[in-house]
Amino acid sequence: MTQAPDSVSLNGPDNAGKTTRLLVRPTEWWDCFQPLGAVHEHGMPWPQFRSLHLRNLRPCP
Repeated sequence: MTQAPDSVSLNGPDNAGKTTRLLVRPTEWWDCFQPLGAVHEHGMPWPQFRSLHLRNLRPCP
């Protein structure tokens, strides 16, 4: 990753499909970001991702 994306996803420690999406803000911090482990970029801008996936979220029981 050479330039700061809008966001990155972090997979859970057990790789059971649980993902946390982080906004990369402000981009000045990007030089300090170390993508260790299961981190990957997405080509979809954050607002588009959010609008697609928010409707699938359910509150915790």
